Amino acid sequence: MSQSIHPLGDTTYHFVKANVLNSLQDKEIAALKDRIQRLEKAGEDLAVCGYFMGFVDELKAWRKAKGTL
Repeated sequence: MSQSIHPLGDTTYHFVKANVLNSLQDKEIAALKDRIQRLEKAGEDLAVCGYFMGFVDELKAWRKAKGTL
């Protein structure tokens, strides 16, 4: 039984390596999305505190610059 030789060598190794890298990237992307979500919540919490402390104009300018006004 003869096996065909691929010019790049053992393609199984390349497929496994690509799958491992994709898995790592998926985990990293999920972690970054979670971090963004936590930072956005922290920003909203700070904004609420700012309203109570009287920084309404500054917060409106920040939200306008952010594009969430």
